[in-house]
Order: sequence, then C-alpha cells, then structure tokens
Amino acid sequence: MSASIPETMKAVVIENGKAVVKQDIPIPELEEGFVLIKTVAVAGNPTDWKHIDYRIGPQGALLGCDAAGQIVKLGPNVDAARFAIGDYIYGVIHGASVRFPTNGAFAEYSAISSEIAYRPAKEFRLCGKDSLPEGPVKSLEGAVSLPVSLTTAGMVLTHSFGLDMEWEPSKPQRDHPILFGAVRLPWARF
Repeated sequence: MSASIPETMKAVVIENGKAVVKQDIPIPELEEGFVLIKTVAVAGNPTDWKHIDYRIGPQGALLGCDAAGQIVKLGPNVDAARFAIGDYIYGVIHGASVRFPTNGAFAEYSAISSEIAYRPAKEFRLCGKDSLPEGPVKSLEGAVSLPVSLTTAGMVLTHSFGLDMEWEPSKPQRDHPILFGAVRLPWARF
C-alpha cells in the first residue's frame, strides 16, 4: 500500500442491527479491475437501511452503495488509459454485501469496479453547499446521487425488458411502449 494511503479508516458498519461509525476498519483490498478512491461524497439509498432492518447485510459489513471520490490506487488489470491516480469518479458499490462485506460507500476509502464507474465532467468538484442547486448536475455531490438509479434503470431496460444497449438504433427495438403511466407532477420543472 502506498505511504499516503493509511492501513485503516473510519466507516459505517452494521453492528447489532444498527448503523455504527467505527474506527480502525481495514482499507478494502482491490479485486481485479477495481480502483481505490478517497471518498468525497456519498448518497443514501433505501437499500442501505433495508440491509440493516431486514438483516440482509452481515454483522460488521460496511454500508453504502453510491460513492464519489478521487482515485488513489489502481487494482490489477485496470485500464490505465481510462483511469489514473488523481482522477475523480463515481459509481455503485454493493455495500453490506455478503460476498465483499469489507467494502462500502460510507467509508473514507472505497473500492469501485472500473467497469461500471462513471467519469464526471472535468470541471466537476465539490459544490460545498448545504443543499444541491436546482438544474443540471454540475458537482460531485449531484453526480453521486445517480449511480444506483442509473444502474438499476439500465438493468431493467436490458435484463428485464430485453433491450439492447444501442445508443442510436436505426429502428425501434419494440413496436410498443415499454414504460406506462408517466405523469408530470405539478411541482416538477422539466
């Protein structure tokens, strides 16, 4: 491990049916294709509390599924042409995982798969405000609110609905609507 990366960190873990901040949690090991980030922003999701309340996550597992941060270490077989130490990324982490309980977004350092990591625009940085401004996402705090929802939507469209991930198809993949019941809420601005 690099001299600038500590051996332990603070993280939120499952302890006796509660989310607890603990110290001296080991930094996650990097699997093939993963990068280590110094976490700068996280987002909360229903899955985070459900892993606790429904006892899905194992005792001692790190919580959190959406993280943004700066890459501090590249794991084995990460494409160095795509990612470099110092780059900012955001992505999904399976917090409170049975398979990898030592990794979660609610930690000072998190491991993210480079295969499903998102790269923000170069000008994205922390906005440093108490709330996010309305309008297009232009900060890491805004970007970190997207990975679980974007990934879930992508999985529903491709896995559940069987659509190809073709960004500019020459013809529609279906001759009928795939989503029904969209309603514009009176207070929504689009």
